[in-house]
Amino acid sequence: MENLSQFSSTELALQILVVAPHHDDEVIGCGGTIAYLTQKGHAVDVVYMTSGDIGVPNTEKLQAREIRESEATKSCEVLGVRNKWFLRGKDRDISYSLEKVKNIVEIIRKGGYQGVLFPHGNEQDREHRIIHDIVGEATWLSASPYFPELGSPTHLKYLLMYEVWTPLSSYHMKFDISDFLETKITALSQHKSQFSLEQAKKIVGLNLYRAAMHSSNAKAIEVFKYYTRE
Repeated sequence: MENLSQFSSTELALQILVVAPHHDDEVIGCGGTIAYLTQKGHAVDVVYMTSGDIGVPNTEKLQAREIRESEATKSCEVLGVRNKWFLRGKDRDISYSLEKVKNIVEIIRKGGYQGVLFPHGNEQDREHRIIHDIVGEATWLSASPYFPELGSPTHLKYLLMYEVWTPLSSYHMKFDISDFLETKITALSQHKSQFSLEQAKKIVGLNLYRAAMHSSNAKAIEVFKYYTRE
């Protein structure tokens, strides 16, 4: 099984796009990897697909959205994220559409990315699965001649899926995030409307388990699976 050493061995600075269904999914799934990449001089951008406005109970929707976006901004700062976009899809009612696919195609083409990270297709959360389908289609179309008004075709080298609330049953890559575990916890703890610092520490339990299962010297591991369009 490979690790993500190619990210550190390449002489070129990579540009990576991470797609998150909700504000915090990218930190849960690959926050340690993001921190590693940005520290090594690679550029990581994040796009949030939903508004998050029902994620703060008993709060007016606009205020809730502002809270979630502020928390995400602080979390991105901890991880060293370069750019971020809030597409503000309807929370808990997002659906697959060509418009959303084209949004991602345009971001990919105009960003000049070499890789895209997004949730795997067997996540229990329905919106995670929908976003998986949207991004999967967009990565294919971004390399095609279709929709020239969205930019020139872009051929991506890395298409990797991460796990959020549903662990991957199998995976192709593992990455040692031991040196970035505390950074990941700090980034998670910026989402104060979602969980406390103590809860953030528990969320990384899957990363600790992955490391234990590999009997390695790593303290914590994030895993990824290659995306192939069926």
